Amino acid sequence: MSAELAPETVRFNAVDRYYLISETDDPHGAYFPMLVCGGVQLTQRIECAQIVEAFKHINARFPAFRLAYELDYTADRWRKVADLDAHFEQMAAADQSANPDEAIASAVRANLIPFSCPLRASIDDDYLTLRIHHGFADGLFGVKLLAHLIVAVFDPNAYDQLPDIPLRYGLPIWRVAWDRPQQGFTMLWNWIRTFKSSVDDYKGTGEAVCYTPEPIHNGSPIAVQRFVIPRASMKALRQARRALSSMPITLNTLCQVMVAHRLIELGILPQDRAVEYTQPIDLKRYKKDPYIYAGNLAGQIRLKITPRPTPDLSADCVEFQTKLETQLKSGMPLSTLPSEWLLALMGRRFYKKINRDWITSSIRTDRRFFVFSNLGVLDADLKPALPFIAPESQLALAGSLIGAPPLLITLGIVGGIGHLTMTYNPRVLDTDTAAQIAQAFTPEWSRECSQR
Repeated sequence: MSAELAPETVRFNAVDRYYLISETDDPHGAYFPMLVCGGVQLTQRIECAQIVEAFKHINARFPAFRLAYELDYTADRWRKVADLDAHFEQMAAADQSANPDEAIASAVRANLIPFSCPLRASIDDDYLTLRIHHGFADGLFGVKLLAHLIVAVFDPNAYDQLPDIPLRYGLPIWRVAWDRPQQGFTMLWNWIRTFKSSVDDYKGTGEAVCYTPEPIHNGSPIAVQRFVIPRASMKALRQARRALSSMPITLNTLCQVMVAHRLIELGILPQDRAVEYTQPIDLKRYKKDPYIYAGNLAGQIRLKITPRPTPDLSADCVEFQTKLETQLKSGMPLSTLPSEWLLALMGRRFYKKINRDWITSSIRTDRRFFVFSNLGVLDADLKPALPFIAPESQLALAGSLIGAPPLLITLGIVGGIGHLTMTYNPRVLDTDTAAQIAQAFTPEWSRECSQR
């Protein structure tokens, strides 16, 4: 399909809509910062004009990336723009920052301006930063687009040889829920079962934990630090995962539990209080046929792990993995969708007010101290761009802090090396503490922790 035949509008699905919550009733006012951001150092400097030409090339070859769309937040859809030249020029910017960490941190402190522009590529000498509004897409989309942008800038001829991408512009979440009739009915049953607990959580009943002095707003302080996990350390983590239990433990589970144990060891989390984890879920797992879609397909499961008299890494991993697999098999990530649809039917203003109230009151209701997002092995997505990325470059994968949790940890693996980005609230953590938390990913600490 050519770019000219692309649809005029692409409607939001239930996941996209959640990320478009204004801080007030003024739809033209400030919005909560909800960005995903990637950054990388290139082998040579580039100019904004090259980025603009690359955007044109990508749109002509792969219009399903939706680069030619702007956000119409009053109509809950992406709308095709008429003046592509002006649109693409708006999406490219020169940026002067003291260092890459500050470039990434400044990118996630506030939403893009103008808000209708869903993404922006910034260049500071040879450092490229790509920021994307989360309503437009998630982190995996950002990595794929970052690679496409780099190849289109440096070698347009090679870009034309990249494999085709399915021409899918949107995925209504109801198609996931009703992919099989039994799945749809199970979703409704799970929703009925969990509706009261969801309402109680919204009201703030139960245990209240205030890790954050106030919720993150547009322009709130946000800091970023990046760490590299060498191949030897990644290998040690895989070995520790296999040695912990006869039950299969995923790397994602191990890393989350290790972070929690490190936070307890540092005295940041109380040992006698249950730790609450977030597990992002790709909703494609509930589709019968493979559906490659660049956009938002992430749900989430929140799991609470019972406190123990003495720390036990293996027991916590087994409990986490068992609960996770039980919820995955029962389709629990789909159970929140009816609530989103019900709120949407009650009107856009009401929907945004409910979600805004949840975000601003989350310092009383959200028991998570950190959110861990594992993007997994990114070699296939980044492979075409690797010749143009500086050999020792650290890949930055950051996201905005939304609501109460003061720490977001993102992991991506390239060539067996882990690229870890910590985005955190500097009113709660400082640079030294962030570095101490990152020690959880060293082989020495993981071995010591697993032997306790």
